[in-house]
Amino acid sequence: MDFIAIHAASKPEAACLIEGERAWTWAGFLDRRNRLAHSLAGLGLSAGEKVVVYAHNSLEALLAPAGARALGAVPVPMNHRLVAEEVAYILDHSDGVIVFAGDSFLPVVEQVRPGALKVRHWILMGEARRPWALHLDDLLERGSPDTPAAAASAAFGGSMIYTGGTTGKPKGALRGAVNPTVLLGFMQALDLADPSHVHLVAGPMYHSAPGGFALFTHMLGGAVVVMPRFDPEQALWTIERHRCTSTFISATASAT
Repeated sequence: MDFIAIHAASKPEAACLIEGERAWTWAGFLDRRNRLAHSLAGLGLSAGEKVVVYAHNSLEALLAPAGARALGAVPVPMNHRLVAEEVAYILDHSDGVIVFAGDSFLPVVEQVRPGALKVRHWILMGEARRPWALHLDDLLERGSPDTPAAAASAAFGGSMIYTGGTTGKPKGALRGAVNPTVLLGFMQALDLADPSHVHLVAGPMYHSAPGGFALFTHMLGGAVVVMPRFDPEQALWTIERHRCTSTFISATASAT
C-alpha cells in the first residue's frame, strides 16, 4: 500500500510537510518522492540495500527515506552526536551504499569518506556542493514523476536504527514494514488517528520515537511539522502557528 500516493490522490493540496516557512503539499511530496526514487534506481539502488541519512530534521531528511522505501531499500538514520570513528563504523557495519548528508555534517563526512568503501554514492542535501558528491536537487530535477512499480508493496515503513549495544559498539536493529492494522490500533489508543492530526517533530529523527511518529502520522494522512533543532520557545510558537495536536518531547528537553 502506497500511503503517500493514496493521500496525494484524495487531498493533493493539503499540507503534508512543514518546516519553518517551507511547506510541501501531498501532491508535492509524492512528486518529489517519485523523482528521487527513480534517480536512486538509476544509481543502482535495489530492494534490501541500506541508505544512510545523516542530517538534521528537515523536509529533505523525511524525503530521503521515503524515496529509499519506494524501492524497498532500508533507511538508516545516523546519530548526530557520534564522532568520526563511530560514524565510519556504522557506515561499514550497516552496509550502507548511499549516504544523504546535510551541510552540518560535511566535516565528518570528509573525514570518513576515504575509508567508506561500501558507499557507492554520497548525496548532499543543503547549500554545499562537492566534486565527489551528487546533490539532491539534481536528482529531483532529472527523476521521473511517475510512481515506481515497487512503491505499492515497499512503501509501508521499515528501517534500521542503531542502538548503544552491549559490547562497546552500536548495534543495528532492523525493523520490518509496519503492519497497518497494528499501527491504526496504536494511534487510535493515543487519539492520534484523525487525518486532520498535525504532529510536531521536535526531537532528532535518528531516535525511534520522533522518526516513528512522523512516519505513523503520514501513514494515516496527518501533517508533519519538523524542527531542525529543539528550542522551547520556538516549539511553543510552532505549535500555536500550525495548530499542532501532538508532539514527542523527552523530559529533559521539556524541562529546559
